[in-house]
Amino acid sequence: MTPTLKTIKLTWDIIIIISIIIITFFIPLEIIYKTKLTQIFDNYYWIFSLIYMIDLIFCIIQKDRYSKNIYSDSKKSEHKYYKTWFIVDFIAALPLEFLFGWKVLRIFRLVKIAKVVHISNNFSKDVFRYSTLIKITIFSYCFITFIHFSSIVWTLISGVNPLVNNATNYIQSIFWTITTITSFGNVDINTNSNSQMMYSIFIMLIGIAIFAIIIAYIVNYFYRKHINRNNYRQNIRRLHFIAKNRQIPQELVKRIEDFYKYKFEIQKDFNETQFLESLPAALKNETSLFLMKTSIEKMPLFRDTDEDFINELALELRPILLTPGDFVFKAGEFGDEMFFVLSGELDVFTKKDNFYLTTLKKGDFFGEIALFYDKPRTASIHAITFCEIYSLHKEEFNSVMAKYPKISKQIKLKIDKFLQSTS
Repeated sequence: MTPTLKTIKLTWDIIIIISIIIITFFIPLEIIYKTKLTQIFDNYYWIFSLIYMIDLIFCIIQKDRYSKNIYSDSKKSEHKYYKTWFIVDFIAALPLEFLFGWKVLRIFRLVKIAKVVHISNNFSKDVFRYSTLIKITIFSYCFITFIHFSSIVWTLISGVNPLVNNATNYIQSIFWTITTITSFGNVDINTNSNSQMMYSIFIMLIGIAIFAIIIAYIVNYFYRKHINRNNYRQNIRRLHFIAKNRQIPQELVKRIEDFYKYKFEIQKDFNETQFLESLPAALKNETSLFLMKTSIEKMPLFRDTDEDFINELALELRPILLTPGDFVFKAGEFGDEMFFVLSGELDVFTKKDNFYLTTLKKGDFFGEIALFYDKPRTASIHAITFCEIYSLHKEEFNSVMAKYPKISKQIKLKIDKFLQSTS
């Protein structure tokens, strides 16, 4: 999916979610209460019918998103959308109240609520770092929706109190629902009929289930957090023990502490190396290729070269993590590697007087001359933040170049021209 289509899809999903939240509140509310707000909703209700009809068409066009299944044949997977979310979208798009003239039929449109969870889950996959926040938001929405629906049903069972206005009736029903959910039978809940008692029991049981889910989620969250924090503390304790017994300089100890802190705070949500190591060999190579080849393609040196050549080079890249103050190399040293910056910042200084030249950032590369000539480095480069870089060794580079003699000559000419222009 192209960036433009992805933006359009995201915008449309946000519109759908907002529309579902609105109908979730107003459709049950207008069954019992007649207010100015429900009247305004009634006047513009046709807009929601139009939105859901457009959404049905849009989802049919994009049905391949629902039908990719490598374990079933193409004919079956092609119709997967029609067997799942199509039913929800079709029911929500039907203008039943316009066809039959009964507003109560609008309640069928509430099946669209399931789409909020589906869209949010898909969104959490795209923004992995905020997936926990998205899950909490989904749960909160479902919980509030349940309270809203339960209060409306309670009002239907117990009846509207004519002595107070609609707002007070609604607030009292919300209060009853929350009290019943959280009471577990410990609060005196006023029930005057069997139907009210049965419904109260049902709400209490749902309340127990909800709190069980909340407790399980909290325990799981803090357990995972405890493991990460415990590993961090163990590493720090080991460091201090070794530092004390082997008299490691405090400056080095501080840098190691900063490294562990970085691993704990920055990389706790996702570690690319661990992720790749967990994959089978074929998937690992394919994923590594995708992640690494973009770095090589940005280089003018390798621009307009054969794709197979780029792919082979990409598989030879090796990840390196730098801590603040680490030198990649110093001026005057002989090298046999070049580097690509994935994240972080590195400063470049001249050989003679350590004069600052520039700062390298994400997408930059350096040290390419070492792949072609045995010349000393002309500048010193050191990390000013935590940096993730890729390295390409001369030996692996030459083995790939030997397979592509024409490309090798083209690259060598570019390097020679570059050296002549800088000499």
